[in-house]
Amino acid sequence: MASWSSAAERNSSSLQRGKKRQWVSDIDPVAFFHTKKQCFSNGGMINLKRSILISLLCALCIAICVNHASATLIPITNYSFENPVFSDGGYTPIGTPNPIPGWVVTGRAGVFNPTSAHFVGGIVPDGNQTAFLNKDAKITQVLSAALGTNKTYTLQVDVGDRLDVSFPKYKIELGVMLNNQFLALASDSAGLPDNGKFTARTVTYTTLETNPYLGKPLAISLWSSEIQVNFDNVHLENQNNTPEPATLILLGGGLLFIAGYCKHRRRNK
Repeated sequence: MASWSSAAERNSSSLQRGKKRQWVSDIDPVAFFHTKKQCFSNGGMINLKRSILISLLCALCIAICVNHASATLIPITNYSFENPVFSDGGYTPIGTPNPIPGWVVTGRAGVFNPTSAHFVGGIVPDGNQTAFLNKDAKITQVLSAALGTNKTYTLQVDVGDRLDVSFPKYKIELGVMLNNQFLALASDSAGLPDNGKFTARTVTYTTLETNPYLGKPLAISLWSSEIQVNFDNVHLENQNNTPEPATLILLGGGLLFIAGYCKHRRRNK
């Protein structure tokens, strides 16, 4: 019985080897080589390159989004000039002490609640009131933040042209305080709003490690040459230009994913 079983197993094994040899012999080596080469060199490599490219683009997009999210808004006191509160058409009387709370005022300037006689529909960019600056008036605010390294600062201010007066020259400045004096680093005075409306103006300043004013308090200055410029909705933000740990982790994760994917593809070839 054992002898018959062994013989059967030998016959079965021989039959399987014969089938395997037959299967191998049926393959055209030249056709097999060219088919494998074609699959790998055309479709396989194209798909691999496409996958790598998509992965890199995804990692880059995520890193950019995370870095963009690192932009922070710098606090500005009374940025929309809603303090003090006036009724429609009301404004800061001449001789009022501290006419615009949070701002240092030079010349005739104050808070104004315009109506449709001053701006189209009586609409202002933010809230109900604006700052008004008359001839050679300036308002300045020193901020709690200091000038940092490898950052891009973006100052945005809405500038308005009243319906009932001619629009004069103006200047928006971003700077620092140096020896108790305002030093402008970047400015804008070019944009002209439509009559009775506001236009958003932007001032941008980027710092490097060699900037001589690093650590100095940031400050904002608004100026008017004549009667009258209206300012509103003053915002300042800084964008961190140095990759943060979260950004580096995302990039590293993307590269690890690509490496793992390539290894998986090679293993399945």
